Amino acid sequence: MHDFTISIGFILTIVSLNIFAAPHVGKVIALRGDVTILRPKHLKAEVLSKGDAVQEKSSILAKKRSFARIRLSNGSVITVGPNSKIVVDMIDKKGGGVVNLLMGTVRAKIQKSHEKKNLGKEKFFINTRVASMGVRGTEFQACFSPKSLRTSLLTFEGSVAFKKVSPKDSIEIHKAESSSKVARIRKLFKVVKLEVKRGDFSNLTFKTKTASMPVKLNPTQYVLLKKDKSLGAVRIRHDKKKLAKEILDVKRVFNKEIASQGLIRKKVKDFGLIDPATGIYVAPVNSKKPVGKVNMNGEFIAPKGLKVDDVQGFIAVNEEDSSAVKEAEKLNEGLKGQISDIDDPAYKKYFLH
Repeated sequence: MHDFTISIGFILTIVSLNIFAAPHVGKVIALRGDVTILRPKHLKAEVLSKGDAVQEKSSILAKKRSFARIRLSNGSVITVGPNSKIVVDMIDKKGGGVVNLLMGTVRAKIQKSHEKKNLGKEKFFINTRVASMGVRGTEFQACFSPKSLRTSLLTFEGSVAFKKVSPKDSIEIHKAESSSKVARIRKLFKVVKLEVKRGDFSNLTFKTKTASMPVKLNPTQYVLLKKDKSLGAVRIRHDKKKLAKEILDVKRVFNKEIASQGLIRKKVKDFGLIDPATGIYVAPVNSKKPVGKVNMNGEFIAPKGLKVDDVQGFIAVNEEDSSAVKEAEKLNEGLKGQISDIDDPAYKKYFLH
């Protein structure tokens, strides 16, 4: 009788946990390396595997050379890149959703909603501590650096609404109930938002009032980054002839789009390179020659003797190399507005609690 009572109690406990468990809102469809998930109301993270279900409020962490791709219940797909962490805040089957990017890089392919109430409105959002990105249906890549509080955005297809979010609004969004979270964020997008279209890149920091004016990414890097579904976790090889043709086609399209905007882009140094790891844009020299190179995954390779730091921008690999130090200082002059001073009182007030 005693054993029977224990068994019944155990079964009831399991049933009650399932009843109150957060709903499953996604499934892991691809994974590589070391990826863990901290499920809601759990104290310990567990190893994530292909085929695992993902619940609302789950935190997912992908470590070095690792990634996880998740198909959400609304048909959208989110990829968590290396050294990155997200929280799947809320997802609804009608296409709405909120994902919080805590660090690193994510790639999102969001399905369009055909509901009349969602037409012309952002329905899916990726939020960082300083920005929000809203989409109706598109594919893009976002990066957030917690060291510099820099958020960056690159759009592969369609258009993404990009907006600075104040600390007050960020806290209110975080505290909002799941049922009203999307509506709460949508209100912010009714005023002063930037549309970042195909091939465009923009970024902002906690100190900038708005996102930077979009610039066209170097066509070679755009194509390589778009092809890399693993966000750098898996090394890629390309057919050089096919790759060259695709890059040329993209360059023609980009040039045509820039020309159609006339004087609007006259002073903008398009076709620069970005460092996907930090979200820093490096403008070309004299609007033509790129600074640095990219590898086959589209990752940025700094000029010889230099590297890119989240907070300082370009720095010399060897501090005793005077020529490299001078070159770093020169290049950093073109990064004004992208580099944040973490000793700023505003940073300490809002983000070091």
